[in-house]
Amino acid sequence: MSRRPRPTAVRVGAGWTALRLSTVAVGLWALAGPAVAAGPDAERAAGIERWVIDGDASEAEFRTRVFAVITISGRFDRVHGQIDIDRARGAARIDTAVDLTSLAMDSAAHADWALSPAFFDADRHPEARFRADDVPLDVLASGGVLYGQLTLRGVRRPVAFRLLGGDCPLDPARPCALALQGSVRRTEFGMRAERHAVADRVQLRIAVGGRATDGASAGGASGR
Repeated sequence: MSRRPRPTAVRVGAGWTALRLSTVAVGLWALAGPAVAAGPDAERAAGIERWVIDGDASEAEFRTRVFAVITISGRFDRVHGQIDIDRARGAARIDTAVDLTSLAMDSAAHADWALSPAFFDADRHPEARFRADDVPLDVLASGGVLYGQLTLRGVRRPVAFRLLGGDCPLDPARPCALALQGSVRRTEFGMRAERHAVADRVQLRIAVGGRATDGASAGGASGR
């Protein structure tokens, strides 16, 4: 297993409560460069089980503070990606993307600002990606620290999130639910506007729901 990169300026577990796994399934917000994946036939031949992230059962959220006393938050409803499971190696690869233009906030003015060049700059960078390689299957099933790469506003950095223990039995016949939380410093991703008013630390929580493809079901059955 390759050595994990040391995450920079990331705080895991910022006192957030567990996500509502009854309403959202497996997912992560996070975002790294696009995966260079082999075709499905080649991956099945290699014993890789592919699980697709169900956009209808996934979401991502962010939260930060303004003037140190006001909390603003937003939700992203369009999340997609995949989880590739290699049982022979006992590891998984998670690759997820969030459509930043799907942002919903209580205030339309806040949403306009969050999508503007001052913050997410969604016109130029409409997608955020997270990728984690070599995730131990026991962490995927039971929770723990998840190391990966987050790409936001065209900037990619190593991050560490807390993967909460959820409902991911790694059984192709059953759905998988994952949730993670953590925080990043926005200035490290080029968000330097309004530093006098908006906190540097941005809290993230992500939930996704995954389901095995037909190929994964077949591969999982033959691998047991």
